[in-house]
Amino acid sequence: MRKGFIALILLATFLINLIPSNAQPNKWIDPLEVPSMPDLDVKYLSITGSNGNYTVRIGFYEGVPKKFIVNIYVDDLKKGTGVENGELKGADLLISTLPPNLCSAMPYDPLSKGFSRTTMIRCRSSVENEEIVVRLPNLKAMGFPDKFGIKAFIWSAVQDNLGSGIYTISSTKVKPKIDGIFREWSIPPLIVDKVGDAPKGADFKEFYGVVKENSLFFSVLPADELLCNIKGEGADIEWYLRVMIDADVNPKTGLINGTETGAEFLYTCGWNGRTWTYVAGYPEYYFYLRHKLSAAINSLEGRIILNPVWGIVSRSKKLEVFASVLTRIKDKVPDKGWLIVGQEGIKLSDFTLSGPKVDLDMSSDLLKEFKSVGQTGANSVVLGGPNVNPNFKSSASFLKSSRGLYSGIEVNGRKFWATYGKVDFSVVQVNKTASGYLISVAGITRYGTRAGLLWLVENQSFIREGTYVLSWIDDGDGEVEISEIGEVLAP
Repeated sequence: MRKGFIALILLATFLINLIPSNAQPNKWIDPLEVPSMPDLDVKYLSITGSNGNYTVRIGFYEGVPKKFIVNIYVDDLKKGTGVENGELKGADLLISTLPPNLCSAMPYDPLSKGFSRTTMIRCRSSVENEEIVVRLPNLKAMGFPDKFGIKAFIWSAVQDNLGSGIYTISSTKVKPKIDGIFREWSIPPLIVDKVGDAPKGADFKEFYGVVKENSLFFSVLPADELLCNIKGEGADIEWYLRVMIDADVNPKTGLINGTETGAEFLYTCGWNGRTWTYVAGYPEYYFYLRHKLSAAINSLEGRIILNPVWGIVSRSKKLEVFASVLTRIKDKVPDKGWLIVGQEGIKLSDFTLSGPKVDLDMSSDLLKEFKSVGQTGANSVVLGGPNVNPNFKSSASFLKSSRGLYSGIEVNGRKFWATYGKVDFSVVQVNKTASGYLISVAGITRYGTRAGLLWLVENQSFIREGTYVLSWIDDGDGEVEISEIGEVLAP
């Protein structure tokens, strides 16, 4: 009996030692940047673990997409190592995962200036309980310190295969224009696709085609509008359009499905606008393919030169067209900067909160997060910008309108303007003092101040010294919610 009791104690001690020292997850809340397709938008990233063993979990606003790619970058925080420039500056390790469970870690090679596959290390990934779960290789064994930075790029996608249609060469009077306007396409569609076989925003219903001037002009209609209402800098929508052509309508010749030529195009929608990009054609015809593209909300249109296969088309008097659209969202977590794991961090329960009554009243639901309200102490959060806080200092500048009121903000030469109750911006300035931390939270209006304070409360485990500039874009209900707050600048 005594031996059994001792064995039980030893087993319990062993199990306790297995529990990670930071069992509570470090969780970062990511904004809903693509409200038209929440099923492809990242909601949060959490990381747990210790002693080099870490697990990253990624959740979405509406379940896990069927198609996704996750790239997690790790920075050892040592100056002069890793990627030399750009938004990945400092990255020393790339962990890349593909569904359902392919995962590999590739160290950065400064000689080739890329992530080396020759020294690739296996890791583990899976989908569990509506989360993407990535179990990183042991970072300590790879030489990483206990404190490191991570960031993730997540591509989630859905594909709509429109199928195919046979076009017969005729003397149609349609004069197609590449202008994104559909009114001139007064002909039956070449391909009709089922509506509802892809999510809203990624569902296409009709493909129109006309052969003119030795070219295939086409227009692809979505089932719904191609909404470009990106709410933040951390995400892009990409519509990847592939049009393949079987010039002799013979599946036994050519390559995939008998196609001899084709082209691929990328239509990207981001916070800063829309762009068309020509991606690729078959290599043997690459130098002959030309393109002229434009796009509007109601259609995707383009032109493919048929010169490489025109002799075949002229003889057969027809061609078969295959079309598909891959809708992909690229989401960055965080939008800007890095998440620092293993740092001391801050606990707002150790902080006092002070500021104007109007700001405190608007965030009355958050006051319980703080040690006390209306006072200052060794660790303090102070609300309000230069208009109410004479001691406010930041690398971000508040701008006045012609009426003399603070209405905007300037960050690294870029100016952002508020629309009261709809769009606002906030500066969260974190300074370490001799006795603790002083954090200033200042919005252009009271909405921006609440956005900054709410963001601080939700993401406090990852906060570090420096300047954060946040954006808040309302979803129409007039309430400031964490899903509406993104990062414009981070330290």
